[in-house]
Amino acid sequence: MKNTRSEKSNLFTAPKTAIIIRARNEDRWIKETLSRLQAQSYTNFEIVVVDSGSTDSTLRIVESFPTVKLVTILPQEFTYPYAINVGIKASDATDYLVILSAHSLPIGEHWLQSAIDAIESNPKAMGVYGPLRAMPDGSIMDKVIHNGALWIEERRRFWSETYTRNNRLRKISIYEGGAMGFTNALIRRDLWEQQPIDESYAGGGEDTVWMQYWLSRGYHAIKCLDFSVHHSHYLGPIGWYRQWRYWKNNATPQPFVHMKYRTDGAHKPID
Repeated sequence: MKNTRSEKSNLFTAPKTAIIIRARNEDRWIKETLSRLQAQSYTNFEIVVVDSGSTDSTLRIVESFPTVKLVTILPQEFTYPYAINVGIKASDATDYLVILSAHSLPIGEHWLQSAIDAIESNPKAMGVYGPLRAMPDGSIMDKVIHNGALWIEERRRFWSETYTRNNRLRKISIYEGGAMGFTNALIRRDLWEQQPIDESYAGGGEDTVWMQYWLSRGYHAIKCLDFSVHHSHYLGPIGWYRQWRYWKNNATPQPFVHMKYRTDGAHKPID
């Protein structure tokens, strides 16, 4: 895809931040996701949706938001890192890139401002990520795993020396599972320019690899409790076990495959 950042008029003022959303058949939640983004107190951002062949009403919904930039790729072209890189190349943002799942609902009107504040107060931060909360209608296992992890994290801040600023931010200097997941993360554009998302990790794990690259170079991540989203896969115990095994395999580059036990987003069968 051609990058048009340098072709803008001199009168054009580039936004500071871009929100990159990967989407395919996301009509269940994408309207709510976009509406919550447009209600944010921080407004210096653009939204880029990368659609990989939706056959439901996703495209119509996205087009009903006139300020949202829509980029389309073929279903066969989709991989996690490729879609992210395509969206970033189509964006005009100067400083920060938010990578967000189409079925991740920002919690609160200061969601984005909290991440901007966190990264701007930490010069050696590669990015910011937040905890996940299950969707209100998520499965029991979604709620046990996501909400349970958040319950532990909320209490960890009272004793962990890595928490700062009123115990809402935690510095991550050594990789831990789930850190900087591209379900809900903000990264620095200048670091992406130096190291784009590794497209050899087509099936996932690209977020872990990108984070570890910058950890090894003296940067750290920030976990921000106020940069939280609702997110669910609607899986039961067997589905979560399969998902865990899938993530474990992504420690090495893997091709993108449609997970038959998942029916959300990119994993819906191609017609």
